[in-house]
Amino acid sequence: MFDVSSAEATYSTPDLLAIILLGVIGGIFGSLHNYLVAEVLHTHAIINEKGAAFKILLIATISVITSCCAFGLPWLAECIERPSNLKVSCPTVGESGNYKSFQCQSGHYNDLASLLLNANDDAIRNMFSTDMQKEFRNSILFIFFAAIDCLGMITYGIAIPSGLFIPVILAGAIYGRLVGRLSESVSTLDTVMLVLLISTKAFTTKIVKLKGLPYLEAHAEPYMRHLVAGHNGFPVIDEPSFSDAPELCRLFLRSHSLVLLYGKNFSRDEVLCEEKIQKFAKFDFANAGSGESNRRI
Repeated sequence: MFDVSSAEATYSTPDLLAIILLGVIGGIFGSLHNYLVAEVLHTHAIINEKGAAFKILLIATISVITSCCAFGLPWLAECIERPSNLKVSCPTVGESGNYKSFQCQSGHYNDLASLLLNANDDAIRNMFSTDMQKEFRNSILFIFFAAIDCLGMITYGIAIPSGLFIPVILAGAIYGRLVGRLSESVSTLDTVMLVLLISTKAFTTKIVKLKGLPYLEAHAEPYMRHLVAGHNGFPVIDEPSFSDAPELCRLFLRSHSLVLLYGKNFSRDEVLCEEKIQKFAKFDFANAGSGESNRRI
């Protein structure tokens, strides 16, 4: 997808240590975020179980809090003068744009209002854009980060369609903007992967568990090895030397075994499963086990 053969990565050991530190800090923030989301989700579940009236009251309360943050926090920010090399109108009034006036005088804009009152996808795009390097102050980014993170946590789990994907992506974009972009080239993609490897936590897995959805772990618990379950099918696998690697041939049902037992087609040698199946017509396995002949076995 990307040709990085002609590029040479220019980073040293101190750079790797700084990257590891960023990953550790991100992992700590992520773990704290997961813990708080779990507590909020548990609280929302208790409220939602009390009935529809409490669900509506919770939604209304969070809507009021969100509106107060969106329209109240920009009053804490001072208006700043528009950039001199700006090619678009500033401030943008009556249309979608990155420079909101929010009671500022002509030629000035409110950078916190430009983030809070903008669409989430536009805000994310602004965080990653190299064309907007000085439009947002670091103090404003800290406030925006705290507001988005807290609002995302308390909104998730209420009885309306809402998620954590966009708030988490936006919070990560703000964090990346605060600490500086690691690289403007894909030649150092391996260092970015190192940060993700250090800071990644099984967030989606935790959400699945909190919601009580069916989930199978990668490895079964030790006590489950002694459990025996009844089922109606058996995997038939061809192994070397019949195949280069163990290969699933088909699923062998209990009704199929009744047909084979009734046909008394046995073998003492190991043969391919297809060779044994070909001796039967396909209609022999149709509704197998439902006839009187199979019941006599």
